[in-house]
Amino acid sequence: MTQPHLPIVIGLGELLWDCFADSRLPGGAPANVAFHACQLGCRGVVCSRVGHDPLGDELLEFLAGQGLETTLIQRDAARPTSTVTVDTSRPDQPRFTIHENVAWDHLALETPLEQWLGQAAAVCFGHWPSARRPRARRSSGQSERFAPTASCL
Repeated sequence: MTQPHLPIVIGLGELLWDCFADSRLPGGAPANVAFHACQLGCRGVVCSRVGHDPLGDELLEFLAGQGLETTLIQRDAARPTSTVTVDTSRPDQPRFTIHENVAWDHLALETPLEQWLGQAAAVCFGHWPSARRPRARRSSGQSERFAPTASCL
C-alpha cells in the first residue's frame, strides 16, 4: 500500500471490457468510482477478479497507468476476464450483452481485502451482478461486515 495519508476509496465489484463493434473500453461502475476518487486526490483501489489472460493483463496495466491500486484484483486461471458486448446499431437504444461464467463471477473474500476494507473511507459496491449472480452477491454481502460502520461510506 502506498500513500498512506490519503483517504482510501475502494471500488468493489465488476471490472470488465465494454466491447463495441470497432473498439473496447475499460468498464465497471466500481472501477469508475475508484478512478474518479483517484483523480480527486484519494487512493483509488479496485477490487475485482479478472482472468489470467491477455484481457486481464491489459486491464491491470491500464489501471496501474491511471494511478489506481491493483493489489486487490484477483486472477482466475480457469475463467476469462469479464466482457460486455455493446450493440450501438440503434444509438437511441444501445443493447448490452453481459457474458456470464467469467472471472468476476467468482470474486472471493480474502484476507488482504478484509484489511483494506478496515482502512477504507468509502466503499462502492457493484450491484448489477449481485441481483443475477448468487456467488457474487455472497462476496459483496460478506464484505459489508468488514467496513467500519461509523467512518466508512
